[in-house]
Amino acid sequence: MTQNQQKSMIPPRRDNYPVPPFNELNMMGFGVPGSGKTRFFSGDKDIIVVGTEPGQSFTKARVVPIRSWNAFKHFVHEMGARKKSGTLDCSGVAIDIVDNLHTLCQDSICQAKGFAHPNDDVKGYGRLWGAVTKEWKGWIGALMDITNVHFVTHCKDELIEIEGDLGIKEEITRFGPTFSRNKAAQYLDGIVSAVGYFTMAKDGTFSLTFHKDARIDCKDRTDILTALGQIKLPSQPELGFGHVAKLYEAKAKEMGFVIQTKR
Repeated sequence: MTQNQQKSMIPPRRDNYPVPPFNELNMMGFGVPGSGKTRFFSGDKDIIVVGTEPGQSFTKARVVPIRSWNAFKHFVHEMGARKKSGTLDCSGVAIDIVDNLHTLCQDSICQAKGFAHPNDDVKGYGRLWGAVTKEWKGWIGALMDITNVHFVTHCKDELIEIEGDLGIKEEITRFGPTFSRNKAAQYLDGIVSAVGYFTMAKDGTFSLTFHKDARIDCKDRTDILTALGQIKLPSQPELGFGHVAKLYEAKAKEMGFVIQTKR
């Protein structure tokens, strides 16, 4: 075959693209304590919760307490071995909370280098921070190669200035995940498909949104979850995961998407 006869590497235009099932979307959830985040993700069938802090007592999910970075690495090794042997009996992992896991990673690398914090290596010109980020990416990436991973974090609020109607500037409160503004968080932001905001109203009802606006720092690469708007969750948060999965799949079909598993 001559050069002119070689098969084109450029694919044809497409009107749509396949989307994964809801449980295969690597997601991050943020909200204040008690807004149902952990119990929501524990509603995923056969999920394993990696607990980096107390707070998983009232969930039926299997919880693996992790209090050191080495323990997390052992967990990833076991997950990989189980997948290789065909004995992996879970649908995914929820890391609760991801902030603490990153701190364990950071402390482990710093201790090995003889420092208390990456900033203490004043002559390293950021090399210690680079080592932490490399370690983090390697092990989180390895876990995501094995199974679906969800990340749970808390909520922060900050005052920001926006330009409103007629160019008038106003100050508003913006809500976003606490795990942000570092290279590890930027790495996750590049690989998660959706970031959802959990809230609990005064009457005790739970809700979830993936719609990003000036006041809420959410994310939805599929556009499907955004189209669902503010999602009212069942009074039992564990039922919320299955509830949203059904809404997601119905909306995906309505919008013309084909649901296709990656696993």
